[in-house]
Amino acid sequence: MAQLIKPKKIRGKYFFSDFPDFYPNLSPRDIFKLGSFGGTYWRPIYSSVTKESYKDVHKNYPPFWWNNIPEENFSSEEYNKSINKYRIEVGTTLEYWEGNGWITKYHHMDGFIGIVTFLKESGALMMKDKSNVGME
Repeated sequence: MAQLIKPKKIRGKYFFSDFPDFYPNLSPRDIFKLGSFGGTYWRPIYSSVTKESYKDVHKNYPPFWWNNIPEENFSSEEYNKSINKYRIEVGTTLEYWEGNGWITKYHHMDGFIGIVTFLKESGALMMKDKSNVGME
């Protein structure tokens, strides 16, 4: 197994030595604490592209990423703009993404899940040392 390389947080952005062009300003934990996606991102879905159902996908990631974040911030059936930091509804539907060809058999959701998976699987996994990225 490759050695894990921890990101460094500099001036509000995470930097990964093995991926210098990727420098997010929020971790997945930060994003869900802010109520992004109105609590619906990890909701149960059926993909007409993959012909599969998905449920509790967030449970495939390190549990402590989600510590003290209400379940309603992950897998609500209905968008709840009151949990969104800005109290607004943003985004589009799964049907919209699928209809535009942005969902494939390899990527059943959207680009965000790719980022979350990168953070889980890359050497940069923010999780080996939670204090390194303010996730204590």
